Amino acid sequence: MIANANTPFVSGTLYGNGGSNSDKIIELTAPKGQEEGSKLGVEVDYSYLLPKFLSSGHPHTSLDAYPTPVASPSSSKPKSDDDVPTIPMTKENILNYASDNSNDSNSSIGEASTFYPKVSEHYLRFDLVSLEKSKKELKLTFDAKTNIPKYVRSEFTGVERSYSEFEKLHKHLINAYPECIVPVLPPKEVELANDDLANTLIRNGFSQFLARLSAHPILRRDDELQSFIETKFAYTPRIKTGTLKSTRYKAKGHSDTADPLDAAYESLTSFEKAIVPCNKLIGKVHSAQKVFLNSENELRQKLSDWSEKEKDVLLSRSLCDFMKTLEISTNITQTQSEYEAGHLSYLFGQYHKRTLYIKTLLQNRLSVEKEYEKSVDTLEKKRQALVVLKASGTTKSEQVQAGIDEFEEAKQFESYKKAQFQKVDRLLRTELGVNDKTRASDFYECLSTLARHTIRAERAKLNSLKEIMDGLK
Repeated sequence: MIANANTPFVSGTLYGNGGSNSDKIIELTAPKGQEEGSKLGVEVDYSYLLPKFLSSGHPHTSLDAYPTPVASPSSSKPKSDDDVPTIPMTKENILNYASDNSNDSNSSIGEASTFYPKVSEHYLRFDLVSLEKSKKELKLTFDAKTNIPKYVRSEFTGVERSYSEFEKLHKHLINAYPECIVPVLPPKEVELANDDLANTLIRNGFSQFLARLSAHPILRRDDELQSFIETKFAYTPRIKTGTLKSTRYKAKGHSDTADPLDAAYESLTSFEKAIVPCNKLIGKVHSAQKVFLNSENELRQKLSDWSEKEKDVLLSRSLCDFMKTLEISTNITQTQSEYEAGHLSYLFGQYHKRTLYIKTLLQNRLSVEKEYEKSVDTLEKKRQALVVLKASGTTKSEQVQAGIDEFEEAKQFESYKKAQFQKVDRLLRTELGVNDKTRASDFYECLSTLARHTIRAERAKLNSLKEIMDGLK
């Protein structure tokens, strides 16, 4: 007899703490009057029940991988480099114009470039209202809208959460979903001389975090995320989860049979080796630019002293004009340097953390695979032991029954471990494809935005110099 979805059972018991990484054993009891599945020679298939129990840490999750995503082309076009307005050549206008990013609609810092397909009509949307910083804590206020049925209502306004509460939610999502790539949480602080730029990076980072979290077809339906939004008081996770298991990654197979996930791990390692030194060099370049700008300021001061003492009126006026050009150049260069260093170091730093996290996910997958292989070996040993018991003429019926029970338990556990590994393996492959597209989009948008910003700053500088040149004529 093969037990299936139509086979009635009196009771079913799930052993495990409910976490995504906990070991779960299903014990089923057949109803009276029917053949018991535990008798020798009867095969019981529990696999149809496993999806219900496998997702107990997040019951909304399906074992089926969502379709391979296809990025929809962006309707917005990059701004033309020629789209540079003429502005009055005052110091304030030049600095505001050079540091203004309001026209960069394609900026990757505040946008959520998502490549997940639309798998249902349900949605969850966030709107970050405010961000308040104090010496001890960072507090954020956001609104949320959703049509997911399990929520108590469709709109939530003025939800206040501290950075530590965001950390708790983020930790839960990482440990509860080893098959998903959770968006990286923005840092609590960004060390920049320009406080406004630092606050902008953090705010845009949280806007991106919430947008990508709500766009994820699995994470947006998480029960803890629902509690994070709905609870009126301080948020504390209710569901206990396991932790990701990190192990030394060792690729399997030869080049002709290599697993794509092995290639993905090597690619992540290469990417990590590239961005870490680049991020360090960004800091060095910014420091060198600060030294250069300080020298220019000293030069301006010396020229000012000279012009005040110079008796030749024409030469004194020429020195003043030259000082104006230095001042404009210094101010714009300083603003541009802070802007570039801030955005690049933020993006590189976030993706460094993201890369390390994804490598841990791949290492955890190996651990899950090893546990599955171990369960297969255990099942085979139990099967062989049962064959020996049956073949022995001196074995008591109680011993045979005990062997049958151990075999059935090992079989159930092997089925669970197999389904768990297949789930992690299948979804991670899709997630890595999405990650590759997201990474390329983020870096493209950031670098193209910086290029447009540099062109605007240089043209503002040229316009200022042209105005001075007209005065000299």
